[in-house]
Amino acid sequence: MQAKLHDPNYLGAISVAPAADLKSILMGMGKPGSSAAYYLGYMAYAMHVRTPSFKPSDMLTGEALKRYADVTTKGCWNYAYAAFINPPIEPMLKPGWDRLPAATRFFQEGEVARAPVAGPLLVIAGEADESVPFEPLRAVAERACSNGSALTFRSYPGLDHDPTMDQSTADQLAWVRDRLAGNPSASNCTSLVK
Repeated sequence: MQAKLHDPNYLGAISVAPAADLKSILMGMGKPGSSAAYYLGYMAYAMHVRTPSFKPSDMLTGEALKRYADVTTKGCWNYAYAAFINPPIEPMLKPGWDRLPAATRFFQEGEVARAPVAGPLLVIAGEADESVPFEPLRAVAERACSNGSALTFRSYPGLDHDPTMDQSTADQLAWVRDRLAGNPSASNCTSLVK
């Protein structure tokens, strides 16, 4: 939006463990034993709302489908997390669901890094993140750099999703202070793009 708005007061944005590649994220969450499987119900619900002809049963199978109604109606994140505290060791996604028109549309609409981002951007990733896998996120950051976005990509070795959120706070605040002080943001795209 900033690329179109050109707001002179815009100072930048921070994106911590962004869901930048939804397809790879969902495929990872659907693997047997995934600790992030509870998100699958939310994504199936989102696709159904976006495309009503898409049914959760088009995507989910086994325990994920059995638990769908509960996790989408009886509580929020904590409920869903508790419902999958012992993740199923069976497949949770139907083969080929990701090629259905509703899924393809969902992925395309959520795609990032195809158009340049105007203004500085700090992207933070945990290298052991089980919710937002590191390598696909790094690839999205590389693509953003290749299309002219000026970003700083910072990764945290050994950290999963929540610890990355917590342990990156000092770096986030320092970055914000620099933007508020009028200091330029240093892009590290040259070291990111291969």
